Amino acid sequence: MKWWHRVYRWWRERRSRASSGQESRFFGEKLADAFRYEPYRLAPWYDDVPKDPMQWRVVVRKMLTEPTVKAALLQKVAAVASLDFQVHPANPGRRYDREAARFVFDVVTQCAGGLRKLCEAILLPALLDGYSVAEKVWMLQRHGPWAGKIVLRDLKAKDPCWFRLETDAFANVTAIVSADGRHRFDPQDFVILRYLSLYENPLGMSDLLAAYRAWWTLDTAWKLRMLALERFSQPLLIGRYPAHRGDWQAALEQALREARRAGYLTLPEGVEILPLTLAGRNAEDFAQAVRDLRHEIYLSITGALLHGLEGIRTGARCLGEVHRSTAELLIWHMAQLVSDALNSQLIPDLVQLNFARAELPRVQLVGVNDRDLLASLQVDRGLLAMGLPLSRGALYLRYGRQAPWAMDDQLRSLQAPRPSWRSVAGEPSSNDTEANGQSNRWASATP
Repeated sequence: MKWWHRVYRWWRERRSRASSGQESRFFGEKLADAFRYEPYRLAPWYDDVPKDPMQWRVVVRKMLTEPTVKAALLQKVAAVASLDFQVHPANPGRRYDREAARFVFDVVTQCAGGLRKLCEAILLPALLDGYSVAEKVWMLQRHGPWAGKIVLRDLKAKDPCWFRLETDAFANVTAIVSADGRHRFDPQDFVILRYLSLYENPLGMSDLLAAYRAWWTLDTAWKLRMLALERFSQPLLIGRYPAHRGDWQAALEQALREARRAGYLTLPEGVEILPLTLAGRNAEDFAQAVRDLRHEIYLSITGALLHGLEGIRTGARCLGEVHRSTAELLIWHMAQLVSDALNSQLIPDLVQLNFARAELPRVQLVGVNDRDLLASLQVDRGLLAMGLPLSRGALYLRYGRQAPWAMDDQLRSLQAPRPSWRSVAGEPSSNDTEANGQSNRWASATP
């Protein structure tokens, strides 16, 4: 191909593009101008997890501006913080163990913010970034029954932007190093929680990772919706000019642009502008897309859908119960994470700094449904009536009840009737008759 053929081909393609783009030139200019500003700028899309943790933290902070993401996260944290906090002594028969358990209960519930603050400091950063580091702040108690003992004043969550975790060859955290590398801190001074640490990854896994695709699509849809409202909120303007006056086209297009900005324009005689309103289903399609994306975000964070979103109706009641039980499994998992972190990283410091002879108690976050325990209650009462001994500690854990701290703290109740040989053989006895008359009362062997 000769060089003049190439020039002619280039000139012809350029002319065809210029003539075909006149209709959409205005919208293209609006789109280009709009995305130069921050409110319309699209969020970055990552096919894989960002290699740099700082990039993911920036994305996570932006995701919190979505109401569905914030509501789902706060619901999970609040569900764990609302559970009953119980402390079980290592040996309920020893006075030192009971005293240490009572001390742990008072310190955790009376520190700054109480159990709510502890759950927020441990759980919320872990759900966002995959791991959390909270500093233990101690103080000397000067008043009250625990005067002279070292207690926990506060548990403060630290921003991971200002430090990094140093690990050994086995992914164990050996030090917490500042971002500039000048300071090193002992991990024993902090409570470290890793959330969904796949293959013992010290950085864990963010709970918002599964919701990123739906959030990015929803964020993009909203920005395009804002452009569409700005573009189509006014009727489409059609300009007409005489066919023999082709030199009026450029001036008329400029006048239409000014009309969009100013809201009015002046034209010479012979030029006509007609408004045209276009009807479409874009509003309905957008509303359905937003609804589906929000459902996906909520499902990816809470693990269930029907029990949490407003306005959803189910045909069967059992369907909603299944979704609720699925969400309760995730709450149980997070409650176990918090309990394990407290038992392994906070409770040993509290007990070893203040008690020399006491064994370590165990804390537990309990949330039981009394309606679901009715069947277990009937079975346990039947076993007691048959004379089968049961463990008090196991019953306390099963029914989610706190063991008494001292002998004078026990709730007195009627003694359980002792089974006779007749009741074991299947014949009614006087004790069985009395027990049937008092079937609505607890025995002293049960909590």
